[in-house]
Amino acid sequence: HRIELVRLGGRYYFCDVGFGGPSPSGALLVEDGYEEEMEGRRFRVERMDEYWWRMGMCREEGFEPLIEFTLQPQDPVEFAPLAGYYSTTPLSKFVANRVLNLRTEKGRKSIFNDVYTLEEDGKVTETAIRDTEDLWRIVREEFGIRI
Repeated sequence: HRIELVRLGGRYYFCDVGFGGPSPSGALLVEDGYEEEMEGRRFRVERMDEYWWRMGMCREEGFEPLIEFTLQPQDPVEFAPLAGYYSTTPLSKFVANRVLNLRTEKGRKSIFNDVYTLEEDGKVTETAIRDTEDLWRIVREEFGIRI
């Protein structure tokens, strides 16, 4: 995954709201041990070593790492081989599963395989997708995608 970092006032912020799933909905300061709550979830940033950082979620059962990253700039060409691999290999969750995420003002909407999930104001509702017609209706009405 290619994350978005923003440098502002000499500090870095993890600003990758497109990461999907349980991720920060806003800018998260990249500072060792920094924690912040967003939309009812608590996130933490940890420094792993001289180059690598980890961002994850604080849960009752402990820290759940979500992504590791570096502050070192990367050339776009460095992403091409892995992007090609993960968009074609049957081992990729994006090839083996139906995945769709959309962040909203009140939370997020997502589809994972045959389940539509709506999160609003901390409340989670899951609905089974019955068939192809139901899937296309949800994609059109809830995500605004017309195919």
